[in-house]
Amino acid sequence: MPDRDYYEILGVGRDATAEDVKKAYRSLAKKIHPDINKSPDAEAKFKELSEAYEVLADQDKRVRYDQYGKEGVKNSFGQGGFTWDDFSHVGDIEDIFSGSSIFDMLFGGRSRKHSHANAGNDLKADVSLTLEEVAEGVKKSIKIRRKERCDACGGSGAKKGTSSTTCPECKGRGSVRKERSTPFGYFATVAPCGRCGGTGEYIADKCSSCGGSGLERKERLVSLSIPAGVEDGNHLLLRGEADAGEHGGPSGDLYVVVSVKEHSVFTRDRDDLLCAVKVSFPQLVLGCEIEVPTIRGKTKLTIPAGTQPATVFYIKNEGLPRLNGAGRGEQLVQLMVSVPTKLTKREKEIITELAGLIPEKPVLEKGVFGKLKDALHR
Repeated sequence: MPDRDYYEILGVGRDATAEDVKKAYRSLAKKIHPDINKSPDAEAKFKELSEAYEVLADQDKRVRYDQYGKEGVKNSFGQGGFTWDDFSHVGDIEDIFSGSSIFDMLFGGRSRKHSHANAGNDLKADVSLTLEEVAEGVKKSIKIRRKERCDACGGSGAKKGTSSTTCPECKGRGSVRKERSTPFGYFATVAPCGRCGGTGEYIADKCSSCGGSGLERKERLVSLSIPAGVEDGNHLLLRGEADAGEHGGPSGDLYVVVSVKEHSVFTRDRDDLLCAVKVSFPQLVLGCEIEVPTIRGKTKLTIPAGTQPATVFYIKNEGLPRLNGAGRGEQLVQLMVSVPTKLTKREKEIITELAGLIPEKPVLEKGVFGKLKDALHR
């Protein structure tokens, strides 16, 4: 397409006022807009028209164009020339074309209510479990405070009975172009609009409840299902359960950190459970059957005659469920000799007599902790 004069494209004289330029642009836009004009070059003409308006509607650009022609404004655009990202006057025609397919395509579907949508913040919460809850899995409700849509303004951020308007500073784009002159020419930078905070909307009367953000913190109970076998420090992810996003953006995620309380009987080692059970000297010597606690109740354990103190027995499938669902761990039971602290005269006589019948044979062997360590790393 030949390089045409911007005034010629808009059909106005060089003495046209800013209002004349705007009226001319709106009038021509209605005629050559690709949704209305079906000619093959309609989109190219509409872009050319918008480029001309971008320059002549901006007082500084217009002065430079009048003095130096297109050479004076080329640094206002990228190296490839004018693109739709350079167009800062969406608000001047949004009332005409908003919602049309070509408008959404050219301006990225830049409806002001959704153009600057930001995802909500992620949040962290803690949940405390007993070992019994870890063994079976459990449903829990946790209390959190998260940002949700403001009830007073319905999320608009504006005082009830009022509404936001297109930001007069950035014309609804959410960003402003700043140009500066250097010895090498004019250079432009784009930054979020300070007046509207990058939303493209200006709220004159802000909602007193949320301060114009459209969001307020509320206390909520969030339910979650915790699978059996989780470990202390595990993180559970609940998508979309954290702070609501700004301007229609998606909600953040809630990370729940698991902590497992210490148990009065069992010590955990990954999927295995360890416990110590006290038995008497005669039970070890003669053998017996005892009842031992498990995380799910009780079970019987047979102790052979002559069992040594600190011996570790393994009970299969009485540990914790594996988180991946592949069975359960084991329960390790270590036998500890219960030594009476008070004896009757007759008891002392019997034990003394027994000590004389059984000769002492000192044997060096691993202690209680050594045996338990071997059991854990067998």
